[in-house]
Amino acid sequence: DLETARTVESDTRVPFLEFSAIAPPVLIKKNMEGDSISVVEAAPRPRIIKSHLPVALLPWKLGQVQPRLIHITRNPRDVCVSYYYHMQIAEGYTGPFERWAELFLEGCVPYYTPFVPHLVGFRELSYDPGRLLRLKYENLKRDIMGELKRIAVFLGKSYNEDQLEGLVEHQRFANFQSNPMVNKRDKIKFIQGLQGNTFTGTFIRKGIVGDWKNHLSQDQVDEFEMLEQKIVKEAKVGMKLE
Repeated sequence: DLETARTVESDTRVPFLEFSAIAPPVLIKKNMEGDSISVVEAAPRPRIIKSHLPVALLPWKLGQVQPRLIHITRNPRDVCVSYYYHMQIAEGYTGPFERWAELFLEGCVPYYTPFVPHLVGFRELSYDPGRLLRLKYENLKRDIMGELKRIAVFLGKSYNEDQLEGLVEHQRFANFQSNPMVNKRDKIKFIQGLQGNTFTGTFIRKGIVGDWKNHLSQDQVDEFEMLEQKIVKEAKVGMKLE
């Protein structure tokens, strides 16, 4: 339903589970009645819910009810870079990138680290394989059509080629970035006004693979290689860096 995607804000269509736990109270009051948990509970079914939380913080009935679950991973180097810019515009982080990278590797940046236990939690999750789809951001960038077809099959949906081409065009980065229903410009502007935050930037920044090459020193790359080796060993997740 591309028309709805162009006219209804994404957080209304797909509620963000932990929004009330991380957003300023005044922003929560401005954007919803009650809290994000209540919004999710009241959403009409079938519903789509998004979250960045690790398994341990998701509703305990997840493993019992086993709704369809799509888990998307991204290589930690690009996650570190993307999160750095996000925290500048959304939280007013003013420290240097070098310190941010250290904190990320130590598992000490706000909300969603440490990185490895998150991946391990989802890898060890006891779940019906037919109800869990594992995707990689890098594959979505490399072959969006192929990955959309995988998602459609997983969800039990059938689309013709014209419909899929329309969805690919809708998801093209320039269109995605300029779509006010997903780019959160008004929310970011509101938050920055509360903070006196003068950072410039966008919620949807580059959408590329490999931007870490423009930010990480060789010493930092060496540190990330050790983290990635730990991910492969403990979480059984391979990394795509290109």
